[in-house]
Amino acid sequence: MAIKLVGVERFSVTSGRPFAEVVAGLEAAIGHPDMAVFRRDVTAAKTYAELETVIHKVIGPSGLMEFTRFDLGEILRKQHGKDAPKSLRLVAGNPLIMK
Repeated sequence: MAIKLVGVERFSVTSGRPFAEVVAGLEAAIGHPDMAVFRRDVTAAKTYAELETVIHKVIGPSGLMEFTRFDLGEILRKQHGKDAPKSLRLVAGNPLIMK
C-alpha cells in the first residue's frame, strides 16, 4: 500500500465575543444540507456538471458546507450543568475544492 504524506496546518482563534455569537456567525456562513438527501443527489448525478449543481445548492455564502458537528460541550453539560465549558467541532468544507 502506498502512503502519501500530506501537510496540514491547525490553528486556533481566540475571540472576545460570546461563544453563541461566534457559533451563530459560523452557522450563518456555511450550508447545512440534509446529508441523506445530499448523498442521494450526489449518487444520482450523472455528470460532473450535475454534481456541481448539487453542491452549489447546499453550500453557504462562504462557499462551505457542514459535513458533521461534534458538540463536545454537550458531554460536559451532562456532568457539570449549563455552566460547563463550551466546545463545538464543526467539520466543514467544499467537495469541489477537496477533490
